Amino acid sequence: MLDLDFIRKNPDIVKKAIQDKGDSVDMDKVLELDKERRQIITNIDNMRSQRKKSSEEIAKLKKEKKDAEALVKQMKALGDEISALEAKSQVIEKSFTELISFIPNIPAADVPVGKGEADNVEVRHWGPPDWKTSVVRAGTLRH
Repeated sequence: MLDLDFIRKNPDIVKKAIQDKGDSVDMDKVLELDKERRQIITNIDNMRSQRKKSSEEIAKLKKEKKDAEALVKQMKALGDEISALEAKSQVIEKSFTELISFIPNIPAADVPVGKGEADNVEVRHWGPPDWKTSVVRAGTLRH
């Protein structure tokens, strides 16, 4: 599997590899889901940070015997929002993982592009001609 950072920085190279291998992965959808999942993760982290600070403030207010009910209600609502975002994140993560698993590795520059086994190029041959395992071919087929 390709490094996610490589995919983000080199979408054109990855799109060409997909095309050359005869695969069909919607790279635009992959990049869109990646952006959306990173944004949700950032939002969840920010909300958790805010909840932690507010929890400390609630504890401080209660220790001083002051009313913290409004802040408690806000934190309850924030907790519900975090839960909803986490559920959405799981759905997006699943879709993203499925899509990214179909992205092929980048073939070496010297590998010829072909539609099938017949397009492979024999690089070298050793042993008797009837040995099927003695032929090394360069090709782009995954199967």
